[in-house]
Amino acid sequence: MKYIISLTLILFSFVRMNSQDINPDEKPLPLKEAGSFKFPDYTVQTLSNGLKVFIIEDNEQPTVAYRLMIGGGTSVEGPKSGIAEITASMLTKGTKSKSAAQIASQMDGVGATLASSASTDYYIIYADGLKKHSKLIIESLADVLLNPTFPEDEFLKMQQQIIAGLQYEKSDAGAIAQQLARIAAFGKEHPYSARKTEESVNSIKVSDLKEFHSAWAKPNNATIAVVGDVKAKEVIAELEKYFKNWKKSDVPAIKIPNINTMPKGVYFVNRKGAVQTSLIVTSVGVPLNNIDYDNLRMATNLIGGDNGRLFQTLREKYSFTYSPYAFLTQNKFANRFAAVADVGAEKTDSSLIVIMNELKDLASNTPSKEELLRVKTSFLGAYAMSFENSMSVAARIQTDDFNGIKISETKNYSKKIESINPSDITSAVKSFISSDNVRIIAVGDPAIAPSLEKYGQVYYYDLDLNPLSGADAKIEKISMSPKELIAKYEKALGGSENISKIRSINASSMAELNAGGQRFEGEVLNQKKTPNKVYNYSDFGVFNSQAWVDGENCWTGMKGMEATMQYGDSKAKMMFEAELFPVLALEKYDFKLEVLGTQAGMILMNVTDKSGALSTYYFNKDSFLLEKIDLYLNSPDGKQEIWSQVSADYAEFEGVKLPKLQKTISPNFVITLKTNYTINPEIDDAVFKPAM
Repeated sequence: MKYIISLTLILFSFVRMNSQDINPDEKPLPLKEAGSFKFPDYTVQTLSNGLKVFIIEDNEQPTVAYRLMIGGGTSVEGPKSGIAEITASMLTKGTKSKSAAQIASQMDGVGATLASSASTDYYIIYADGLKKHSKLIIESLADVLLNPTFPEDEFLKMQQQIIAGLQYEKSDAGAIAQQLARIAAFGKEHPYSARKTEESVNSIKVSDLKEFHSAWAKPNNATIAVVGDVKAKEVIAELEKYFKNWKKSDVPAIKIPNINTMPKGVYFVNRKGAVQTSLIVTSVGVPLNNIDYDNLRMATNLIGGDNGRLFQTLREKYSFTYSPYAFLTQNKFANRFAAVADVGAEKTDSSLIVIMNELKDLASNTPSKEELLRVKTSFLGAYAMSFENSMSVAARIQTDDFNGIKISETKNYSKKIESINPSDITSAVKSFISSDNVRIIAVGDPAIAPSLEKYGQVYYYDLDLNPLSGADAKIEKISMSPKELIAKYEKALGGSENISKIRSINASSMAELNAGGQRFEGEVLNQKKTPNKVYNYSDFGVFNSQAWVDGENCWTGMKGMEATMQYGDSKAKMMFEAELFPVLALEKYDFKLEVLGTQAGMILMNVTDKSGALSTYYFNKDSFLLEKIDLYLNSPDGKQEIWSQVSADYAEFEGVKLPKLQKTISPNFVITLKTNYTINPEIDDAVFKPAM
């Protein structure tokens, strides 16, 4: 007991003496002897067959590890999506001399690892274990590389496992959202958006696996990293021995097509009854070796990294979600940014507003030096810690070499990150991931979809990512001519007799404009009179517009300013729209008409004008009333945009049905009109000309 009391007194005195110099309110200073980060030493050599070798000597542990990296992953699969993954996984399932069980037993018996996997741009074979077993380890790696047999029974088991996994993915809203995000960002034909399906996996044969591996597994299309208690000279001799029969030869040319980003809007997957919405806001970034890549990487960390802006807003401030985050992919040829959050269905729109506002703010206002410094410090701390593992160093060197990044840049990467300033962040965000560049993906209950229309056209998909709307959706052919469809539409409106009695229409609307997260109320007046006369006036306070057609000439302008006369295609379009019922005049104006068939309860008809401009008209399959028109337009940057004109809530006025609710949905704004009509009012012809 005396001993314990004495020891306690000594410890108490020690703590008191040392605590005199400690102030808990002061930030501790860095260690005086702390040094700057130094990139580890390594050796680079090339074997006689062209295989590049990276060697890192690390004798702290009696272990050795090999990482063989072969160019050619999921991005070169072609139509047989899944072949790279299956090929890589099957390498360890049997060779000319050993079965899968024998390979596993040998490696397990010495506590070693042998594994293989595929990623977007390459596939790898990895092996490690104690140095004293290095001969077995490298022999096994060389054997699965050079002598795989791809046994049929193992292949069939793996095929079924992958198909079962695909079925499971249908219940994973996040996985569905990510796949659709890749399609929206890169385009449905781009290899970076390719996806495995049951059909594609079932189409793969053992012969396909052999051909794939034979085509890409060449020493001049690969590198190997060797890490551990080794000597460079011994490693080279060892690799020359085990890879002497691996001959270099030509490999297929990798032809990555141009990115064809899908039209701006909302890509919505129907998941009826879902209480949560999986949200992704995504956009195309830049290749890994692009000068802006690391600026985007820091911007991504600032937005959605640990304790980033989305964490501070969506989670801490509003409690909309538990773990929002953002990431930037690391592919060789193209990348994408994504901000991700799983939110309660009722918070979907509110969460999107927060995300879009954060992107808009970062594109308009440079972050503070303090905020950026926190992000860079956290990133560089994790980066330096990763180099405690020598294989992480080797993997970084290999990957940078594969992606065409100079080794000098790899060595000075920390300094490059340190040099990024706030204006670099703003410039990168403005160019690539601002709210104007993104596509929105949502997987949730269909009831929330209308609330997302303010962000642009909503494109609907099922859980298999089959489009339910738009030109790519499945269409069932029907036997109906355009003339027959228009006749049914005319009857649905009220019939030719009632329509012929109408000489003028006055449409007065309460209007709402949603653009860039802002809402404006206004009024729209549309006055029509036969033949081909119209006056349209829109006033939203901050701006207004006018249009006139007097039956012969057309003008556009703003209130208080001189009107501009229209010619050519613009005039032709205005003359057509000045018809009291434009659909009934399609044949009169020599439009090319084609009934496509039925889709999701609609009859679709393509309409092409004399200039070649295409529109798709959607008639309700049961009522034959026109519910939507999709206009396919070219944006200033040359990409196709879809503007939709929606008509709903038809009511009868003097024997003719007219829509009381109309929407114009564009990639950048949505206008909603709630309209009341007056039939056959007296309208002076002077109304249809601008005041001169």
